[in-house]
Amino acid sequence: KVTNCRICGKKELKTYLDLGNLPLANNLFGTSEEAISGKRYSLKVQLCENCGLSQLSEVIDPRILFSDYAYRSSMSQTYINHCRNMAKEFKGKYGPYPSSSGDFMIDVAGNDGTLLQQFKDEIGHIRVLNIDPAANLTKISRERGIPAHTEFFNINSAMNTVQSYGHAQVITATNVFAHVSDMRGFILSAKFALSF
Repeated sequence: KVTNCRICGKKELKTYLDLGNLPLANNLFGTSEEAISGKRYSLKVQLCENCGLSQLSEVIDPRILFSDYAYRSSMSQTYINHCRNMAKEFKGKYGPYPSSSGDFMIDVAGNDGTLLQQFKDEIGHIRVLNIDPAANLTKISRERGIPAHTEFFNINSAMNTVQSYGHAQVITATNVFAHVSDMRGFILSAKFALSF
């Protein structure tokens, strides 16, 4: 149960939407019996009356949500195009950056490596790492030639990454922040892993 705002830490949380108990997103049932009897979780949205952040009232163990994930980003041509445009825009804005083969980019929760593949295709010499908790997705990422670690991004994984690869010049995280319960820890981990 969330009793304090994830951003400001205040306790002025008011539930404004109660959707009842629902199955987890991307957790597909194999049979109709499973669909009927499968586990459900409370889905309530609350507002912090101090800072205005909307947030869920309960945090599901992220290992349940993300350790084996059904959605693959490479199956969406729209997302692939978005990633390609993102890489081109980045290159256009910063020139042939990163500037050397030693430069390094991390994609947090990079799914099957789709975004990093587009950056490699556009920039070429950049070293990349996908950090994602879903073993089924990091396996696909590695098979596609995108190095991947199967773990959640936090201060421990950031420290291990810096020790093994050095500090990153670029960190991306697309549609990730909304799924993080410890937002401050996430930002501090990214700050630690960055080279500046």
